[in-house]
Amino acid sequence: MPPQPDLDYAVKAEWVSTQRGILRRACLPHRGGADFASRCYAKARHHSIPGLARYVAAGDTPGVFESLVIGFLAHFLIVLAAWTVTIKCLFPIAYAQAYGLPLGTHIYWDFWWVVHLWLAWALLRWRAYTFALATLVSAVEIVIVVTKLALFLAAPEWTIWTTNWFINKLFVLLCFGLMLPYLMLHRRELQARR
Repeated sequence: MPPQPDLDYAVKAEWVSTQRGILRRACLPHRGGADFASRCYAKARHHSIPGLARYVAAGDTPGVFESLVIGFLAHFLIVLAAWTVTIKCLFPIAYAQAYGLPLGTHIYWDFWWVVHLWLAWALLRWRAYTFALATLVSAVEIVIVVTKLALFLAAPEWTIWTTNWFINKLFVLLCFGLMLPYLMLHRRELQARR
């Protein structure tokens, strides 16, 4: 349905995550108006966009693209945390148990996965501190990972353990290498988000 010029909302085609995963129309603010939220809420409900209806009902209308990127980064962090626990704890324990070694022989003690889960939660449940937390963690992770990779690549010792570690670090660098520039490019919108 094309936008009506006499209404205080605009209809913009965007990919919106729905159960059916199809292209939907999202109601985004165009001009101010006392009853914008009620009309937009009704429009969102009519087009079966429950997420948008929930945002409008709460008085928060983040951009669709912004919400998708933040959601992607949060889920990337959850996958990284699960992968980190698997390759640094579970796989080494299973290996040690299979070969009769002490269980802690090949474990890489690292608790960054806890920070990754906390940051993912904060991104999905945006709080006032989330922007600062995401920026700080991204910058610190990039510095730490680049330093570790530089030290490792100066004299690499390729084993199953270091290869797993190396690949994990590349994906951590990718995640935060995407997150930090996104945060900096959209800092005004994200800092205003509550």
